[in-house]
Amino acid sequence: MDNTVFDQIDRLYHYTTVESLVLILKNRTLRLNPLDKMDDLQEAQSLSRQNYGQFVYVSSWTDMKEESIPMWKMYSSMTSGVRISLPPCPFQIFDLSQNCFRDPTLQERASMYTTTALYPVVNIYDDLQRNVSTATNIGQQLHKVEYTDDVEKLCPKLEKIDGDKAYIALDMMGIYKSSIWSFQSEYRYLIRSIPCNLLGGNAMQNWSIVVNTMIQMGGVESNRQYIDLRLAGNMLDQMVITTSPAISPSNKIIVEALLSQFCPKARIESSALEGKVR
Repeated sequence: MDNTVFDQIDRLYHYTTVESLVLILKNRTLRLNPLDKMDDLQEAQSLSRQNYGQFVYVSSWTDMKEESIPMWKMYSSMTSGVRISLPPCPFQIFDLSQNCFRDPTLQERASMYTTTALYPVVNIYDDLQRNVSTATNIGQQLHKVEYTDDVEKLCPKLEKIDGDKAYIALDMMGIYKSSIWSFQSEYRYLIRSIPCNLLGGNAMQNWSIVVNTMIQMGGVESNRQYIDLRLAGNMLDQMVITTSPAISPSNKIIVEALLSQFCPKARIESSALEGKVR
């Protein structure tokens, strides 16, 4: 993807509920859910017997600075909702040498879209224990959704077999949506995580066995329900919370208390639509 696309983005926005904000701030994590659980039923479709959407995990954001009434109503709540604003890729990285998560340096963040260095946002060692393959560097999990009416992109052919070699183009999933959703102007954090041991035990299998099992038999089930990415403290300090247009007094108090306890440097703003919509 063209790096200049991201050079133009200083913030992304996520509509959610006060209840979800509690979990995000308390745990300092952002949850990515499987593609086959999204509201767009087309997203997990492919020309395959295998459900590949369950291996693609996403969190949906938008680059629209102006508030969206449809987004408030579809993904939040007019009386108990918030819109989270953060710089792009606000995640901690897993330091392989120290075997721990840490905030990326300014230099690492500046090079996140071009670096070849390994700055994973997941604990690779934990994934080995889970028998899953999850490889993603900071910056590489952010994608701009392409809206299209091209059936081959909306319901792609993912599987390719060439003699004794088999390949699954999982990178075709999660980046295209029907043009009817274009009002969202969506960016998403996307991670693909595939089980790598289909025979039991705790040893990583040959990748060709995994691929051929999926293609020939289908029915392979994911062994994780979600992926949580850790939020960097220096990014949380830059968080801006916009309260929903008709937020109740009690929910506004909850939001203020949450930020005071978990994120005191963050800022709260009232909705520009306050007093204009129900």
